[in-house]
Amino acid sequence: MTEKLQFLMKLNEFATQLYRICASGKADENIVIAPFFLQNLLTATLYGSRGKTSEELFTALMYSGQNLTGIAVNFRDLNSSYRDTVSIAVANKLLIREPAQMDEQFPSDARRNFDISIQSFSNREKSCATVESVNKWVAEKTHQNVKECIRRGLDFDASSDSIVLVNAAHFGAVWEHKFAKQDQCTFWIDDNHSKNVDFMFLRTNLRFSHCTEISAQILELDFADDDFAMVFVLPEQRTGIIRLIEQLPNINLMYAVAQLRRQDVKVRMPRFKIDHGSRMREALLQLGVRDLFSEETADVSGIVTDESFYVSEIIHRVSVAIADDGEEIPSNNTSSNAPQEFIADHPFLFFIKHKCNVVFIGHVANPIS
Repeated sequence: MTEKLQFLMKLNEFATQLYRICASGKADENIVIAPFFLQNLLTATLYGSRGKTSEELFTALMYSGQNLTGIAVNFRDLNSSYRDTVSIAVANKLLIREPAQMDEQFPSDARRNFDISIQSFSNREKSCATVESVNKWVAEKTHQNVKECIRRGLDFDASSDSIVLVNAAHFGAVWEHKFAKQDQCTFWIDDNHSKNVDFMFLRTNLRFSHCTEISAQILELDFADDDFAMVFVLPEQRTGIIRLIEQLPNINLMYAVAQLRRQDVKVRMPRFKIDHGSRMREALLQLGVRDLFSEETADVSGIVTDESFYVSEIIHRVSVAIADDGEEIPSNNTSSNAPQEFIADHPFLFFIKHKCNVVFIGHVANPIS
C-alpha cells in the first residue's frame, strides 16, 4: 500500500468516526459535515501543539504510523487541488486573543500547508465586531454560500475565548446526467409520519449494489466534474438510518464503493440542499482530545508562545447544494430486463467523495426541513 493511499484511508476512518459522533441521537435532523477540512484545520493545530496535547490530537486524528512531515505535504497537495475546482469553496481561520506572542514559523506553515489564515481579536472589543468581520470574510471566500458561519451571541465571546478554530465549506455542483422533475411524492420521516416533497427521476446505467452487510442499497451518482461523485446509502427500513449511523465506522466506504457495478437503475429521490452548523468541541472530547481545550493543561506553544492559551471552540459550517441540470438522458431504454429501483422515500445517508477521499458526509432526515 502506498503512503498516499494509507493517508487517504486514515482520512476516511476519521470521517466516519467523527460523523457517527456528530449524528448520534440526531437521526431526525438533516446533518452534514466536511471531515477533510476539519481534519486539515486540526492538523495545523497539531503542528502547533506540544507534549500531551499533541499526543492526544495525533491519536484522535488517527495518524498512527504516519509521518507528520508527509501528512503536511499530502494536505498541501489536496488543498491545492481543491482550490482549483469550482465545486468547493473553503474558509479556514484561527482567531487568537490579543496580546499574543505568535510563533515565528507557524503563520507561514499554516498558510502554505493548510490554507489557514490568522486573525487576532481583543477582549476589550465587542464580540459582534469580530463576528461580523469573520462572517463577511467567510461569505466572500464561499461566494456568498455560507453567510453566518458564527452565530451572534452563541458561538463566540471576545471577553473569554482564547483560540477559536473556524471552518466553513460549501459544495455546489451539477449532476453529470439531468434529472427529470416529478410531481410531489411521499417522503416517510419515520414509520408513522410523512410529508409531500418535490422528487426527481432518472433512469440510466449507474453504479449500484445491495449491501446485505448493512441492509442497504448503495448508489453512486457522478457530477459533471469527473473527480467528484455522491454516494447514497439507503437503508431497507424506513427507520434504518439510526442503525446505519452506528454501523458506519465499521464499514470501509471505499471498499463498499469498489463493489458497485454498472446496472440499469431507476432512481427516484427528493430534491434537497443542506446548510448545517455545529460546534465541534464536544465531538473532539469524545475522541479523546482533552488537554487542547483546558486552560490549565493545553500546550499550543508552537502557535502562541504564551502559556495561558488554549482552544475554546471549533466552529464548523457546511452547505451542500446540487443543481438539477446535467446532460440529457435519452428517454427510450432498450434493456429487456426490469431495472433496479432506488427509491429514496425515507431517510438516507450520503457522502461526497473526491477520487478516494470522503470530503463531505451527512444524512437527510427531512428534505424540506
